[in-house]
Amino acid sequence: NNLLVCNLLGNLFTGCGGNLDAALAAYERVLALSPGAPEVYEALSGIGTVHYYLGNYSEAVVWLRRSLSTGTEWQPTYWHLVAALVGLGRMEEARQAVAQLLLLAPHSTVAQLRTITSRGGFSRYEAHLLEPLRRAGLPAG
Repeated sequence: NNLLVCNLLGNLFTGCGGNLDAALAAYERVLALSPGAPEVYEALSGIGTVHYYLGNYSEAVVWLRRSLSTGTEWQPTYWHLVAALVGLGRMEEARQAVAQLLLLAPHSTVAQLRTITSRGGFSRYEAHLLEPLRRAGLPAG
């Protein structure tokens, strides 16, 4: 019943564990415990991320934008938003999201993200994430 623990479990289940149903349950628990907490951006982003990896791109966009609407701009939220928009064929919106990402983190590149995903247990998702980011204009690095 701890927000931090639930968010960490969601990350663990999404990345290292690859158990997307358990990840979704952990993130939903955060929302149930305290929907107005500052940490909720991570759970909203996590739910969007899970929907992205399940192939529910429209649903992913809704949750990822909800995360951004909290006022917290978090790089993983942008990564998955761009990829979901590319999956929907909404390339102009995806390019705009890359531009926002680069304002937040000007040195972001596909190569940098490949390093992050390989260390964070997300390597199984690389093909699903890196190619859409490249197509939307994230520099190769």
